Amino acid sequence: ISDAEEELLEKHQPRLHSVVITASAYAVGKRLVDFDLFSYSVEVKSIRRANHKGSELTPNDVLAEGDVVVLLGTLEYLGGAESMLLTGR
Repeated sequence: ISDAEEELLEKHQPRLHSVVITASAYAVGKRLVDFDLFSYSVEVKSIRRANHKGSELTPNDVLAEGDVVVLLGTLEYLGGAESMLLTGR
């Protein structure tokens, strides 16, 4: 397998990616359902919160400063999903 083929395969492998929701992030105060992350071919796997036990995700979960949103997707789509959460674009 060539380096180019290996790079192409790597690009299309799903991976986990964490996005920290900062105070200025577009996502603060918005629900998961407000973001069409499925259109980015990305799935929200969990939301990590300080001093909060993990619970089942719902579309109505509201994001807050300090949340860490764990996404699952391919490298080509994760950047767009992160940008949507942080900037709204």
